[in-house]
Amino acid sequence: MSVTFSDNDLLRDPIPAECDAVVVGAGPAGLCAALALARSGAGKVVLLDKRDPWREPVACAEAVRSRPFFAISPLPAEPWVRTTVDNCLFASERASFLWSSPGDGCIIDRARMHRDLAMACQRAGAVCNVRARALSVSPLVGRHRVLDIDVDGIRHSLRARCVIDATGPGKGLEHGEGLASGDRDLETAAFALVEGLEFDPRTIQLWYGNRFAPGGYAWLFPSGDGRANVGVVCARGSGLPARKGLETFLDILEPGLKPGPVWGGAIPCGGVRGALARDMLFKAGDAASMVHPLGRAGIVEAMEAGTMAARHAAAALRATSPNERIRQQRSYKTRWLLRRGIAYRATGWIKPWFGSIPDHVWDALFARLGRRPASGRTWRRTVWEILHVVPAALTSPRR
Repeated sequence: MSVTFSDNDLLRDPIPAECDAVVVGAGPAGLCAALALARSGAGKVVLLDKRDPWREPVACAEAVRSRPFFAISPLPAEPWVRTTVDNCLFASERASFLWSSPGDGCIIDRARMHRDLAMACQRAGAVCNVRARALSVSPLVGRHRVLDIDVDGIRHSLRARCVIDATGPGKGLEHGEGLASGDRDLETAAFALVEGLEFDPRTIQLWYGNRFAPGGYAWLFPSGDGRANVGVVCARGSGLPARKGLETFLDILEPGLKPGPVWGGAIPCGGVRGALARDMLFKAGDAASMVHPLGRAGIVEAMEAGTMAARHAAAALRATSPNERIRQQRSYKTRWLLRRGIAYRATGWIKPWFGSIPDHVWDALFARLGRRPASGRTWRRTVWEILHVVPAALTSPRR
């Protein structure tokens, strides 16, 4: 169950006039960046956001791969796990198959995770204010950039030797510097916490179909207390609003079922294009489109990117020459490309083709995979079935 926090828990430290590093955005990328910087001894670190990072009771589908999540987490992650995931049901409206991989995934409580990371940042010595809206950042002048901030309607200026932009989807703080942005292939998702559905609490469900999620997918993830996180993401330009797709999908799951409160979010799926750092401004997470183009996963990616950005930013702050600072900034992108960026770029190339698969092809694929015994449902066999079924189904007349 999500935990609610009182106003006494709010982080509202006085903002200094000058600091060594400022992190803007208290999501997974920003929190990991601020904590890594504070622990690195990089000097005075400031963490800013316009709202407390645990405000939303549910921030997204909240599913992650267990191994990379636990590996990158800067704090013990066990308290954030709502439930572990042993299976994934892949489904269309007429067919399905079950993929089993015990313990491979987990559903997390992001509100609790954000709160714990924010408090850890403060304990590590970072100045934290979650009522500060960053408006813009100036170009580098001398050794500083100047951040323009609004706090409760009052404008402030903060001089910083280094800025990490982890503001999330959108263009970000800088303008015209050629940095990667979070507005490439921006898609919208809609989701709700739903009661009254029957589901396996250790199985996530991924559904494909153009009637409810053209070019994207729908999901049903267990969320604890008998509730399911049910959502839809549609490809950009598909013409179907995600909220409408969610209504259709819920009606497929349980005719007449209506959601309660519906949340929404933007997902930048276009991959990293442009520099990730320049003139002591680093981009991380959704602010740089560091999201899996097909899976739309971004939590672990953001945590990895924030940690990487912080390490290279700390090294750049310690650098004794401009060339060393430039090297650290370039190395940040190289490291990301080797870690995930190259693979995600290749995945992005097949996304248009993947999004054009008609429903009868999904039906044929999942039916074929479903007929295989569980012991034969390996990744290699699944890829073989996809390569066998999809081209044939695309070229055959629809029944």
